[in-house]
Amino acid sequence: MSLFDPDTLTGPAEDFNNPQDPDPTLQYTRSIVPNPAYDAKDDEAPHVFNTPPAAIEPEQPIPQSYAVVPPPAATSTAPYGIEKVIRLIRSLPPGSDQDLAITLIIRTLDSSGVNVRSLLTDATEKEQQATSAIQKLEKEIQLLQTQINERHQQIDSLASLLNEFTLIRKKIEHLTTAQ
Repeated sequence: MSLFDPDTLTGPAEDFNNPQDPDPTLQYTRSIVPNPAYDAKDDEAPHVFNTPPAAIEPEQPIPQSYAVVPPPAATSTAPYGIEKVIRLIRSLPPGSDQDLAITLIIRTLDSSGVNVRSLLTDATEKEQQATSAIQKLEKEIQLLQTQINERHQQIDSLASLLNEFTLIRKKIEHLTTAQ
């Protein structure tokens, strides 16, 4: 008997003893692939466990560092930040309608489970960080500008002294060489 023998694979529905089938003229196909685990009688069925599961004990205790394993996260624990949205927007072709692109990106992120409110929070935090960094740099520039102004004043004072030293030295040299 071959696996694809039409006489063994198909036949009237009554051959399959299916009393629930309302139409005995339907043809059915069944696979004839031997499987000893399912074809054996109940008392001959192979047993998967030779030892009851309760009697199985590890040979060595599990180290504490391996004892607790957190369950896998349903979604990524890393939040989708505003930087990723900006990268997406920057990757759009030039001349694209940014309002439409942002709407599509936000709707897509929302439908894939990204919390859009967290994007707004992240954007607000980034704005505050940037504003704070700008203010800090502006203060540093003011401090440096003050130091630059002080150095210019020192240079002017030293230049004035240098001119006076040079003038006096030349007069002294002129007077001593004339005698």
